[in-house]
Amino acid sequence: MKDFSNIYRNSNVYSIKIFKKNTMLYFEIPILWGVRFMVFETNISIAVISPEGKYCIKDFSIFDTNKINESFTSLKVNSINNGVLSLKIKCGLCGNVHYYKYNINKVVKKNIIIGGCELLGFPIFCIGNRKSVEEKILRNTRANKKIYAMI
Repeated sequence: MKDFSNIYRNSNVYSIKIFKKNTMLYFEIPILWGVRFMVFETNISIAVISPEGKYCIKDFSIFDTNKINESFTSLKVNSINNGVLSLKIKCGLCGNVHYYKYNINKVVKKNIIIGGCELLGFPIFCIGNRKSVEEKILRNTRANKKIYAMI
């Protein structure tokens, strides 16, 4: 009888284990020569503009939509189906309701996503990592102050 244990020992067996630790997703892929990890940061920061023109920034996990809906009265995350994040936001500037759809992979991979008011052309929310969101808000605030000073 032929020994087949060599076939199993030399084959590259890919198995994926997904586990969550402190809102980070780890994908463990054991291979013949070692273990590889792919890490996705699932913490995001969301900044929404208020009617007074100031941004409110809060941190969330991308999968905890209930906390997002509770924290912002003007922002509603409707669904995360088939990898699509659907947002409904009442604009603090024009008063209309705006709808946005984003791919979850793009939200996690990109540094920042900015949604704006179609009527006025101003950014009304930012989604992304904390540092990028804060930098964008700081630039917008500085530009607005210069515009107001000129007027």
